[in-house]
Amino acid sequence: MNQSQLVLLALAAVASPLWGQEARYACPAGEVIDVTYLPEKTTPRGAKTARAVVRMEGKPKLVLPQVISGSGARFSDGYTTLWNKGREVMLEAGSINVNGCTQTGSEAVSEAPPPSLVGRWTLVALEGNPIPARATAPFLEFPAKGDRMAGYAGCNRFGGSYVVGRDSIEFRQIFSTKMACLEEGGQVESQFLDLLSKVSNYSVTNGELQLLDSSGALLLKLRAH
Repeated sequence: MNQSQLVLLALAAVASPLWGQEARYACPAGEVIDVTYLPEKTTPRGAKTARAVVRMEGKPKLVLPQVISGSGARFSDGYTTLWNKGREVMLEAGSINVNGCTQTGSEAVSEAPPPSLVGRWTLVALEGNPIPARATAPFLEFPAKGDRMAGYAGCNRFGGSYVVGRDSIEFRQIFSTKMACLEEGGQVESQFLDLLSKVSNYSVTNGELQLLDSSGALLLKLRAH
């Protein structure tokens, strides 16, 4: 058995948190921690990892990958660590240690888009740069039901699935047709699909959809069609 198989077995052996759900935890000193548990996803480099999206009032949002744990489920980026043990969590970040936080509620992460996402969105910028004038703008469509999305990448059609939370969204199993592309269309398509696979969060304001990475950096800007 190789090392990667041992890692997968170790992760599978720990207590499972509420995959595909958002949970709220109340802490003894009055802190409230909201956690979205996102199930395993294949990254652009082929690695597979599950993640916890952690929110606390007045603090930046954190996306922590799951790591090996002897008990419970542990998520860490090397500085901040979240431990999940059934209905309790503990959060560690440097000298900060929040213990004894108990679950007060949970809800499923939706497999259908919220009303603000339904419809067609046309790309206007890639990492802040406008689409070249001679390129056909890609678009992304969310049907009113289901967890599938589809669209046009600038040359080829594409599709896939997604998981959406309160302000988190991840695109999975992205595939596309394989037509030969002209230079500008091919470049836009390649960058668009690459950035789409890195999206972790979103916001919708005044008919504009912003797709962001886990650090909050803007990857794609689209407008309602």
